[in-house]
Amino acid sequence: VKPLCFRAVVQNDAEGLVELLGETSIDVWQRWENNAGKDLVSLSLERGSMKVYSVLVRALGIVQERKHSSLDRGDAVWVIEAGKVQPRQATVVEDVKDESEDVLLEFWDDNLPAMRVQRSRVSKAY
Repeated sequence: VKPLCFRAVVQNDAEGLVELLGETSIDVWQRWENNAGKDLVSLSLERGSMKVYSVLVRALGIVQERKHSSLDRGDAVWVIEAGKVQPRQATVVEDVKDESEDVLLEFWDDNLPAMRVQRSRVSKAY
């Protein structure tokens, strides 16, 4: 199974790797190394196998899916924008249901009308 797992990592075959790793304990496969001394996670990074990397780090508990904060009208939030280092501040305009994919916001740094933003880009300011 070990050589097949390393092959799946090199080929970025996440589905195949999940199937193979299901046959082996995490305690065992997290210690595996190839001839160059690389473990599965290191090899996935080196080869740019991002699908496989995602599977591995989730299985190991290194990365966890971010939970959405509950958002209510009037809450102050930070908005992360692609290509920007500094998040923008905004205010939630309407109550947000837990299953909502977007949030209606008014930004603090402009006078534009409220706009919808993907909820995954919004963090509650505490």
